[in-house]
Amino acid sequence: MGREQFIEPGMEALKTNEQTQSMRERVLFAAMDLFKVLPVNKITMEDVARAAGVVRSTVYKQFKNKEELLAALFSHEMRTNHHPKIRQMHGQGVSIDNLTDMFIAELELALSYVLLANTFDPSKIPGIGEMVLASPEIAEANRSLWVPILEDYRARNVIKPDIDLEQTVRWMAYQHVWLISHPHALTESEEERRTYVRTYIFGAIEQ
Repeated sequence: MGREQFIEPGMEALKTNEQTQSMRERVLFAAMDLFKVLPVNKITMEDVARAAGVVRSTVYKQFKNKEELLAALFSHEMRTNHHPKIRQMHGQGVSIDNLTDMFIAELELALSYVLLANTFDPSKIPGIGEMVLASPEIAEANRSLWVPILEDYRARNVIKPDIDLEQTVRWMAYQHVWLISHPHALTESEEERRTYVRTYIFGAIEQ
């Protein structure tokens, strides 16, 4: 009789979760490479599956449609490349001016994102801005960055004590999306854009 293999409770579920995450990342990175070189409105989920070396149903198990896949790509970029830089800036000082600088820095990081020009275009994906704002994954990425920062600012009496931080983060996200999708509608001057952010976004919550 062969020895029975002992499986620690929970290990099988952990292994399954790791495999699912690995497949999700495989699909995500394959899609990222596609979106860098092809027009987003020309790419299908079948193309993503082929690039990832899996069947189409596997892609749909991870992402229900192309919009959800794009949201995951944006969220991955935010958490991997944007958030560490913004958190580093947060450590440099606590003031409304520094909060403004962080907001502008995140905006500039988004505008320089290699996939942005090929995806964040309403003519290619109608309703892309609405999709981004409605995405739970992107909303959670925004909350994970900005709520702790705003909590610190509130604790230090830099911003008003009674503001709703969740709603403030949503308003900041809306402003980011508008400024990304209309980069020159407000002004072409970086200084004027900074004044707008400082006065009309953060001036309203300044203590």
